[in-house]
Amino acid sequence: MPSRTREHELETISRNRLRASLPARWLFRDLNDDYGIDGQIEVFSPNGDSTGLLFLVQLKATDESDLTTALRMRIAKDKYEYFQSIDLPVLMVRYHCPSDQLFGRWVHSFDRNLESTAKKSISFKLHETRRLTSARFEQLETDVVTIQQIRNNQLQRPINISLSVEEPPIPEASAAETLIAIQAAAKPVRSIIAVTAKSEKPNSLLFRVNRSGIFVTLADRPGCNFQFEGPYPGTLDELSRDAITAVALAIDSVGFSKEAATCLTYFLRESRFCRSLVTALEVSACLCRGKQREAAMGFIEDLLEDEDSYAIAQSMLLPFLTEPTQSDADKRRLVELLERLAERLEAKSWMSQAAAMIYNAGNVLRSADQINRAIGFYRRAASLDSNYCDRRYFCSELAGMFFTVKRYHVSAQLYRRALELGDHDVAISARLADAEFFCGEFSTALYRWEKDTNNFDEDECIGWDLRAGAARYLISVTGKDSQTRKRRASKDQYSTGDMLDAEIEKIELAALSNDALDQLAWFNLGGVRFRREEYEDAASCYLLAVVIHPFDETAWFNALLAAGNSKDEDLQKAIILYAQQLLGQRFLGVLAKGFGSVPPDKAPEDADALLLQASQVLDEIASGNTETELPVLRVHTSPHEFKEFGARKKR
Repeated sequence: MPSRTREHELETISRNRLRASLPARWLFRDLNDDYGIDGQIEVFSPNGDSTGLLFLVQLKATDESDLTTALRMRIAKDKYEYFQSIDLPVLMVRYHCPSDQLFGRWVHSFDRNLESTAKKSISFKLHETRRLTSARFEQLETDVVTIQQIRNNQLQRPINISLSVEEPPIPEASAAETLIAIQAAAKPVRSIIAVTAKSEKPNSLLFRVNRSGIFVTLADRPGCNFQFEGPYPGTLDELSRDAITAVALAIDSVGFSKEAATCLTYFLRESRFCRSLVTALEVSACLCRGKQREAAMGFIEDLLEDEDSYAIAQSMLLPFLTEPTQSDADKRRLVELLERLAERLEAKSWMSQAAAMIYNAGNVLRSADQINRAIGFYRRAASLDSNYCDRRYFCSELAGMFFTVKRYHVSAQLYRRALELGDHDVAISARLADAEFFCGEFSTALYRWEKDTNNFDEDECIGWDLRAGAARYLISVTGKDSQTRKRRASKDQYSTGDMLDAEIEKIELAALSNDALDQLAWFNLGGVRFRREEYEDAASCYLLAVVIHPFDETAWFNALLAAGNSKDEDLQKAIILYAQQLLGQRFLGVLAKGFGSVPPDKAPEDADALLLQASQVLDEIASGNTETELPVLRVHTSPHEFKEFGARKKR
C-alpha cells in the first residue's frame, strides 16, 4: 500500500508551522516551483491595504537533534545563482522539528569573501540569532522595504546608517568615543550619509566595527568589508575615515555611485584603505562610475610621488583604461595624465613602467580613432622598453593600426613578426593575409586564407571565406598572382553616364591591370554585368568591391539586388549575415531605401520577401537565436559559383 514518507510529513509540518508563525497581516501562498521556491509572502499594511512588498521562501525541515548541525546547509551553486537572479528576495527558512523552531536568512546575505564555498555548492549557515520571532519578522519587513527603495532609487537622503561598535578596534578608545569619531568624520558628507547609533528600531542599513574589521550590510546584503587582524593599525581619525570609505563603497555596490564617489573625494588622501592595493581598484572604479575622474587622476599623480605606491597607482588606472563610455574630453585628459606619469617615471629611470604608461596612452588614442597619434605612442613605448617588440599582442595591435592607415607593407611585416612570437594563431594569420592582399600579393593571401579556413570560428568563417573567394575571383579575371599597385589618378576618373558598356568594361579592365584592387573598377564592372543580366558575375564584382571598401552602402545594396535576381538563396543569406557583422541594423535602412528607388523591371520579383528575410535574419542574430540555419559559403573553383560582397564610395 502507498505510504507517506517522513520527508513529506516534515514538509507539511513546516509549512503549517510557518503559516502559524507569520504576523497577521502577512499572507503565505504555496508555490510549486521546480527549482526550490516553496512559497511567496505578501506583506499588507496595518489597515489591510496592499503594499507591493513581496518575497519568496524556500523551506527546509530537519529532524537533526543537534541545532548547530541542523543550521548548517549546503546549497548547490546553480540553485544559489538562480535565487540571486530572481527579482524578488529569497528567504531560506529552516524548520528544526525537535525544538519546533523556525530560523530564516536571506539568500543574498551570503558573503563569498567570508563564507565557505566548494566547487559545486556553498555552505549556508544560519545562527540562533536568526530565529523567526516577532522582532525578526519586523526586521525582515524593513529589509524588504529597503530592497524596494534601493531598486527604485527611493532611499531618502541623507542615507541613514546604523553603527554598532561591538569591540573597539583601538584599545585606547571606547565604543562611545569610536562612535563619536565616526560621526564627526561623516560631517563633510552629511547631506549624503548620516551615522547613528544602532537602536532597537529596525534599520536595514548597518555597519559594524570590531577588532576583525569594518563590515557594512545593506538589507542584510554584504556591501563592503575591510578586514584587519587584531587592533586597528592606525589612529582613531584614520579608522573613522576608513569607516566612511567603507560605507561609500557599500552604497556604490547598490547603484548609488554618484553619492559614493562624492563621499570618496573627501577621504582619498586621508583614508588608509584608499591607499591599499586590495581596495584601490574598487575605489577607482567607484570614482569613474560617479563621474569623479579628475579627483581620481589627481590622487593617482600623488601616489606616484612614492615609489612604494606605484603598484597602487597602476591598479587605480585600470578602470579608466577599460571604461567604454568615456567622452573625447575624458580620453584627452587621460592621455595627458598618462604622459605626465610617464615623464615622472622616466625621470626616475623606471623605463619599463614609463613605457607601460605610454603604451596605455596609445590604446586610449586607438579607441578614440586617433590612429596616427596612437602609432606614435606605440613607437615611444617600444623605444622606452625594447621588450615590447618581442610581445605578440603589441606587434599585432601595431600591425592593425598600420593597416588602418593603409600602410600595408609595414602591417604585413609586423603581422609576420607576431606569428614568429608564438604558436600559430589563425586570427593573426588571416589578418596577415588581409595585409598581403592589399600589398598586391594575391596568391600568397589566398594560400594563407585557404590553409586556415577550417580553423576559424563560425562567425568569422564567412568573412574569411569571402576574402579567399575574392582573391580567387580577382586572379581569374585579371590573370595576376601578384602586382605592384599603381593607383588610378583622379584625372583618369570619368562619368559612365554616356558610355557604352563595352567602353566601360575596356577602361575598367585596363584600370585593373594597373591596380587589381581598384574599387571603382569592380563597382562599374558590376554595373555592366548587371545590365547584361549576368547576375552572378554582377554579385561577384560588387562583393569584391566590398572587400576593398567594406562600408560602401550602395555596393552592399547592389550585391544583394544582384543576388536576389540570381535566385541564389544561399548567397542572399550570406550577404545579409556578413553585412550585419559590418553595418549592423543599418543594413535594413540601406535595403529599404534602395528597393524604393529600383525600377520595377530591375527589382527581384520577391523584393519584399528579400527585405523581410533580411529583417528576420538580423532580428534572429540580435536575439542570439542560434537555431536559425545560416549557410556558410565555401570557396569554389568556378567564379560563377563564388558570390562575394561589394562596396563603393560615391565619387
